[in-house]
Amino acid sequence: MKPGARIAAFSSGPIKRGSGAKVLLVGVVSKQGQVEGILSGRIRTDGDDSARTIEGLVSGSRFRDQVKIVALNGVALAGLNVVDLKHLKSKGYEHVILTRSRQRHSLLIRAIRLNKGRNTNKERLVREQAEIRQLRAGDFYIRASTALPKVMVREIYEALRLSHMISNGISTGESKGRI
Repeated sequence: MKPGARIAAFSSGPIKRGSGAKVLLVGVVSKQGQVEGILSGRIRTDGDDSARTIEGLVSGSRFRDQVKIVALNGVALAGLNVVDLKHLKSKGYEHVILTRSRQRHSLLIRAIRLNKGRNTNKERLVREQAEIRQLRAGDFYIRASTALPKVMVREIYEALRLSHMISNGISTGESKGRI
């Protein structure tokens, strides 16, 4: 992937409890560290609509032909709403999962089983994501479907941090600066 590709970094707002509760999903579209736009929608707490919602937000925006990378802070949004990375890839988007600590997929699978019983689809999605090689770049752990220049790691992190701040600020009235 060339430096300068447009990135859509997505983060969900605070989890709302209750069956079918909707959570704010915010995407920040950026290129070379410059924010070019904000996308927003809603996904279900512990649901399975995150990949379709992300794809719909990007494809329905003016950035649809320019976004090449979808960035996430972990494979699950809004609690246990596990993102189907193959769906995003099939729609033409590379994916990057950037975290500050090593991801422990066994804990996520355990949470899925405790909360939802045995959910083979969500467990399969977590296992597929766990098979992607995890690299360390400075302070970050990265799982990506494409090779990334190191210069893009900070840009992706900043877009994720901003999407997190916006989603929390809108949902709670005040944002926190950390992911």
